[in-house]
Amino acid sequence: MTNTIEDTRAAAAAAEPRYGNWRKPKSFGLFGLSLGATMTAFAWLLTSFVVMMISLPLGWGLLGLGVLVLAPLALRVRGRTLYSLLIANLAFQRGRRRRQHLHLAGPLGVVPGSTHRLPGLLAATNLHEAQDSYGREFGLLEHTGTGQCTAVLRVDSEGSSLVDQDTVDQWVAGWGDWLARLSQVPSLDSVQVTVETAGDSGQRLAAEVDRITSPDSPDLASQVLAEAAADYPAAAAAVHTRVAITWRSQATQGAKPRDLAEMAAEIGARLPALGRDLALTGAGSARPMTVQQLAEATFVAYNPEQADDLDRARGQADISWTSAGPAGVAVEKRDRYLHGGGISVVEAMEEAPRGAVLSSVLSDLLAPHPDFTRKRVVLHYRPHDPGTAATIVERDLRNARSNATQRRTMQARDESDVRAAMQQTDEEASGAGLVSFGLIATATVLDTDQLRTAEATLHNSAAASRLRLRRVYGGQTAAFAIGLGFGIQPEALATLGGLFEGE
Repeated sequence: MTNTIEDTRAAAAAAEPRYGNWRKPKSFGLFGLSLGATMTAFAWLLTSFVVMMISLPLGWGLLGLGVLVLAPLALRVRGRTLYSLLIANLAFQRGRRRRQHLHLAGPLGVVPGSTHRLPGLLAATNLHEAQDSYGREFGLLEHTGTGQCTAVLRVDSEGSSLVDQDTVDQWVAGWGDWLARLSQVPSLDSVQVTVETAGDSGQRLAAEVDRITSPDSPDLASQVLAEAAADYPAAAAAVHTRVAITWRSQATQGAKPRDLAEMAAEIGARLPALGRDLALTGAGSARPMTVQQLAEATFVAYNPEQADDLDRARGQADISWTSAGPAGVAVEKRDRYLHGGGISVVEAMEEAPRGAVLSSVLSDLLAPHPDFTRKRVVLHYRPHDPGTAATIVERDLRNARSNATQRRTMQARDESDVRAAMQQTDEEASGAGLVSFGLIATATVLDTDQLRTAEATLHNSAAASRLRLRRVYGGQTAAFAIGLGFGIQPEALATLGGLFEGE
């Protein structure tokens, strides 16, 4: 009987669909250099040979100088060149000397207005109130530095527990279709999906029990509700899922940027349809988040120590976007971020899962865990329009073939890369969409003694999900803001490379 059960499980696992074929494009260059660096190296080499004909010592000196200049571009540490690591470290040290790593807000702070303004990248944002075509109010986040606007949908994902595999497969297919259709939406720039987990304080459940309990109710019923309100939060976790959709102010390349009123009208008209289609992905009902809800979510992220107080004051707290920042002193260290009584570490995806994976590949990373006070995992998606997608996949295939032919003997990884690029080209030609993606994970604790355990748990969860994460050294404040999932585009602000796999 045992063998029969094991055989059945093996057959079911074999029949479960697998997903993959994502790849990080590689430029065509020698010794790991980009195409531009390779052409520069050839030009430098040719110039050195010409100079050798005139002065041999001078030519050799020029050649040696070229090696010293270009070698750091070929040497990489965890995916980053030595130049990018050096520049990032110098920028962080320069910011520390200017005391830009400190944020002192509040009545005794140095922030103008004596308010708890948001730090870093979120300081250049404004939150406005708008209405969609159904008459629902929603918060419209304006990114003044990039001319983009973001609307956030709150979804009640159904989860995969006690759901048959056929339904899960339909959800995955629906999610793929939803992402593919985004490339057809005019001026839509990116989508960010955030799954935030935290221990449930029980304040909302207690408030709901108090609201529905009548003084005339039977003693047994009142006792059962009171015990449920006291016991359930001890083992419960609060899970919040939201989808942020960001639009560009320019409808087409080179067009005149639209003003805020025009952006609000277009986003309000498109938001209901996008939210309705999310129901086919297992996300459940999607409702736009209001200004107050966005401000409260941001306040809790920056002030985790006050999360329980906010739950008790739910509906009565008056938190605005200009007062949602960290209380007191927020300090950015090289490998962590101290804010509002909490300590956070932010890590970015360095490598996506290799090979094919099941639909449950991210379950361990997204699941609540008692080692974290709060945890956020944000998936960044950037759909490419059909014309750009065709150009990207053709270039990737050409570069993959060129890199494979550089060696005398083609390695197995080269062959696999060429096959993946060919499959990607065929699928795009058949109408499939092309999406660049990345991931940021943020772990927050309230005590320094918990930090090491939280870091280990985060890496173990990522390993179980076949992901490789990398600490964002020297950029924790910026990564924390990006990891809120409110539409901040790292590739639009970064100067040393992109976050997305596939850049």
